[in-house]
Amino acid sequence: MSNYDKMVNLNKTVSNEKISRAIAAIIEMQQAEEKITVSELTKRTDLSRGFFYKNSKVRKRLEKALEDQKDKIFINPRQVILDQALEKKVALLEKQNEKQKKIIQDLEKEIAKLKKSLNRKELSFIKNL
Repeated sequence: MSNYDKMVNLNKTVSNEKISRAIAAIIEMQQAEEKITVSELTKRTDLSRGFFYKNSKVRKRLEKALEDQKDKIFINPRQVILDQALEKKVALLEKQNEKQKKIIQDLEKEIAKLKKSLNRKELSFIKNL
C-alpha cells in the first residue's frame, strides 16, 4: 500500500468517526427530548458548524431530526432552574417584606404611645404654670 492510499484510508477513518460522533449526538439529543440546534451539537461534538451543513449524511440526519421536532415545545432545563431560583428569591423577599411591615407597625404603635405620653407631660406642665 502506498503512502497516498494510507492517507486516504486515514482521512476516511477520521471522517467516518466524525460522522458517527455527529449522528450519535443527534440521536442522544432526540432520545433526551432536547431541542436540537447546530450550536449545541458543535459544543457537544467539537465539530465545526460547517461540518453539520456540508456533510450530506449528517445534514440529512439533522434535517430529519429537526423535522421530527418541528411542532414540539421544548423547555430549557437551565431556564427551569433559573425560574425556580427566582421563585425562591421572591418568596424570601416577601417573607422579609412581611417582617419589615410588622416592624413598621410596632414602631407606629410606639410613636403613638410616645405622642400620648408627651401630650400628658405637656398638659401637666401647663397646669403647673
